Amino acid sequence: MKKVFVALSGGVDSSVAAYLLIKQGYDVTGVFMKNWTRPIDAHGRMYCPWQEDLASARAAAAHLGIPLKIYNFELDYHDNVVEYFFATYETGATPNPDAMCNRTIKFGAFLKRARQEGADYIATGHYARTARIKNSKIKRQNEYQLLRGVDPNKDQSYFLWAVRPDVLRHCLFPIGGLRKTEVRAIAKKVGLPNAMRKDSQGICFIGPIRVNQFLKERIKEKQGMVKTVQGEVVGEHQGVHFVTIGQRRGTGVATGQPMYVVAKRVDVNEVIIDEDWPGSPLYSEGAEVGELNIFEEHSNGVYNVQVRYRQKPVAATIDRIGLDRMRVLFKEPVRAVTEGQSLVWYDGDTLAGGGEIIKRITTHGFTTQ
Repeated sequence: MKKVFVALSGGVDSSVAAYLLIKQGYDVTGVFMKNWTRPIDAHGRMYCPWQEDLASARAAAAHLGIPLKIYNFELDYHDNVVEYFFATYETGATPNPDAMCNRTIKFGAFLKRARQEGADYIATGHYARTARIKNSKIKRQNEYQLLRGVDPNKDQSYFLWAVRPDVLRHCLFPIGGLRKTEVRAIAKKVGLPNAMRKDSQGICFIGPIRVNQFLKERIKEKQGMVKTVQGEVVGEHQGVHFVTIGQRRGTGVATGQPMYVVAKRVDVNEVIIDEDWPGSPLYSEGAEVGELNIFEEHSNGVYNVQVRYRQKPVAATIDRIGLDRMRVLFKEPVRAVTEGQSLVWYDGDTLAGGGEIIKRITTHGFTTQ
């Protein structure tokens, strides 16, 4: 009997994943990961509700009749996710901590320890799928490919682009072929205690507070000018690190028209705003991407790309321009392309590769510098 360690977060998705694996005949063990349990502000407030999550995971494991292990990855999480989060914001870019957590923690540290303790596979409650590659004529470093989940509203493959391709052979995604409504229905049918528990929102180590409030624990405010694309000074901001491309609220500017952040000039501490119209620098013609993770060795050509979660895919031409750099040219302008965020490209439902947006390509020349 194959042994599977399931990452039980306390949510309904991972609990149903564990249930399905039991029904499929696997020897299932639940694992709760303690990634962030420390207070993070001067008042000792703890923003990540890990104790509630652990209680929910324990209740689910008990209901399913499986053991529950607790893995403490706080140091790994701090070094690889929290520090990355701050470091990226400090450059003026906007990070994707979920992608980094998946690579280094869930499909990194967790997989490594589970394998050391005898697991044949790990499993998570992600809405994604894997499939064994049938075409052996194409040169590949891995024997499995990563596919979108079948529920278009919940597909999480976008956040999995940074997972190393060679680990997929040890990974199971039991709910990737289901829709969220089906997962809830299964949970209720089998009486899982968290069947109606709300999905987690936002970033775990921030919790219910605003991102800017969390950032100010480490990054100091620094007033600067807010300008229009024509160069007119229309207000002041509290720091370029606290705004992101495409943002409307929080710029401290009232012009009578909806205005959006279209660029951040970090070197001179300026924020540039404009209206949302087809010719605005809010739209980009392409992007340069680094920190590449390639699933298909022939990742040059025309693909469908996403620059944010749940974005409608856009056709684009992708060409390698360096050892760790791709140039992506969109077939039509894309709104609010943001340095630091993830750009992921697909061949149909198959994830072909991904990377971090290093630079926007725009005829206006605006970028984060």
